[in-house]
Amino acid sequence: VTVRVAGGWVRDKLLNSHSYDIDVSLDTLTGEAFASLVQKYLMSMENERDGTDYNNKQGETHAPHACSKVSVIKANPDKSKHLETATMKIDTIEVDFVNLRTAEIYEDDHRIPTSVVFGTPKEDAERRDFTVNSLFYNLHTREVEDWTKQGLDDMDEMIIRTPLDPNVTFTDDPLRVLRAVRFAVRFGFELADDLKRAASSKLVHEALINKVSRERVGSELEGMLTGKNANPGAALLMIAELGLQDCIFAFPDASRIDGHINSLCCNERIHKDQPTLYRTSSSNISMDDCSMEGNCANAPLYVFSDVGRQEGWLTSVKAVRLIPHILQAFKDEDDSTLLTGKNTRTDVDLKLLHLTAMMLPFGSLVFLDGKNKEQGIISYITSTSIKFKKTDVTDMTAIMDSCAEMKAFLVKLRVDKLQPTRLEIGLVVRKLKGLWFTCLNLAAIADILSNTRVSEMDQSLNIFKDLCEIIEHYELDGCWRQRPLLDGKAIIKSLDLKNGPVVGKYMNEQIKWMLRHPNGTKEECIIYLKQKKNESEHATEMHSTMTQLELTSAKRTASQASLGSRP
Repeated sequence: VTVRVAGGWVRDKLLNSHSYDIDVSLDTLTGEAFASLVQKYLMSMENERDGTDYNNKQGETHAPHACSKVSVIKANPDKSKHLETATMKIDTIEVDFVNLRTAEIYEDDHRIPTSVVFGTPKEDAERRDFTVNSLFYNLHTREVEDWTKQGLDDMDEMIIRTPLDPNVTFTDDPLRVLRAVRFAVRFGFELADDLKRAASSKLVHEALINKVSRERVGSELEGMLTGKNANPGAALLMIAELGLQDCIFAFPDASRIDGHINSLCCNERIHKDQPTLYRTSSSNISMDDCSMEGNCANAPLYVFSDVGRQEGWLTSVKAVRLIPHILQAFKDEDDSTLLTGKNTRTDVDLKLLHLTAMMLPFGSLVFLDGKNKEQGIISYITSTSIKFKKTDVTDMTAIMDSCAEMKAFLVKLRVDKLQPTRLEIGLVVRKLKGLWFTCLNLAAIADILSNTRVSEMDQSLNIFKDLCEIIEHYELDGCWRQRPLLDGKAIIKSLDLKNGPVVGKYMNEQIKWMLRHPNGTKEECIIYLKQKKNESEHATEMHSTMTQLELTSAKRTASQASLGSRP
């Protein structure tokens, strides 16, 4: 048997990068058969080393500490597993064993092959997704094998290319379109021209929508936004260039959608500066410069339609392109790390910031679900279209819902020169908790897009920094962790209340008081709450008196009218 290490491990080694898993390809044995041989060999080595018999009298086999049991993963094209694979862990390395692949034999419309024939290295290489992933390292000759005759050249030229016609490759496995984007942005590679044409085709887009599960789409998107060498901005811009937005961020049926798409505004400066900040030429989308250099607060709103949706995606690109400008505002000249201010501890969540920027024009859309209940479109896309975690759904919804409030503070500070009070900004920060700085970044993007002239962009960035400094001055970062001076029982006792919803009312009043008086004492808070209670009781009494007077007056008027109508 000839043993070859395949795919990602070879690519990563050529890139001088560490690989956490190894794929082993075999020419005359199945992966399961060879993995069993490897396990037995490791057991024999362990036996010789410490004298332990890993084969007991009943013939059962127990894996030594150096390796785990062999598991077999059946072929599952929905998860990009085209062949049955045996997997085991040797020390800390995950190792997969599989026989060389060739063209699988399918029946009808089944995506799982009904039979598999052992292939040659060339056939296997041509069945792989990209040439840079089709390289082998022959353990016998200790040489890198490039059976496509393109893999090594593409590594040198930093190109993502398919071994076969990309239209065939992508229609066979549409998930590879997203993998192409992920690999390109992770390694800083370019997409081959024929690959870009295929990835932009309607046929491939339909295959991606119809053949690939939403879970797999979301998993690939997660890989673009987070993890080793992630570049979420470049990934989203490349997705937009290939027209994949609607395939990934799929909307529900248009007839059930209500609300408007906000086109916000175009900013000429963003178009000119951005390519130097997201250094992937495939993401340098060609767009006409903005003909308007004025206040775009009255930017057009679009109903949900093909035209409106495309206008929205154009605005999404502009929003994503603005992110480096926003982050640059907190770059220290002597340090490449992201700063969030002198005393601030909360960091921006880059994944959530990029996702919310991409969805910014669609934030006000709602739709009716199967139970005719209204649901925000952001919640739907995050939970259903890309199948992200519940925490991501909650966090994205919270950021989008509070963006307008944060933006209002920026507008007041810039236009009216009015600084928000500690209570005003504190309530929003407390509601958002650790998401407040991410939300403020998004609000700055929305503000620049919708309210700023090109010549005023630097001023807007300074206002953004000023608001951050105000929040720091107020010492509001982490205010959501501050425990109330009085718990529910203490409020009931101090105000002589009955247990019920009214307790929550005074708990909220307490929070507001604490935001206004950060150094206030428990005794001072009790005095304030008692005063609020007296005011509330007095207002209730006055309301009751006025209601009674109105009823008496109405009765008198009705009585007089009745007497006047008698003959």
